[in-house]
Amino acid sequence: MEGYVDADWASDRNDQKYCTGFTMLFNTSPGSWVSRKQKTVATSATEAEYMALSDAVKQICCIKSLLEELSFDIPPVVLYEDNMGSIFLAQNPAQERQMKHINIHHHFIHECIQERKVIQL
Repeated sequence: MEGYVDADWASDRNDQKYCTGFTMLFNTSPGSWVSRKQKTVATSATEAEYMALSDAVKQICCIKSLLEELSFDIPPVVLYEDNMGSIFLAQNPAQERQMKHINIHHHFIHECIQERKVIQL
């Protein structure tokens, strides 16, 4: 299983919210996908991408949990992200204090990476 995640650049001119998009592939076939407007306004592209990454990791955790309940052994999921700032935030939890304006629930990404549920590239 592998995933791809991205966010657009505040394309809605009325409320300036970003759109999140991600897809999860199972043996190269799409098994799960999402495209939706983010619930909050992001103040930067990095923040928007980080929130999209958070949504994708939540989806991965749900899918892995379901498959493990069905006795499938699922290795860590490779998740592709194109924003270097969000990749840095996800891989460096010490920077968390500098990003207090991002909701706390998005920081669970660190835990998923440490538990090797997700491998982020």
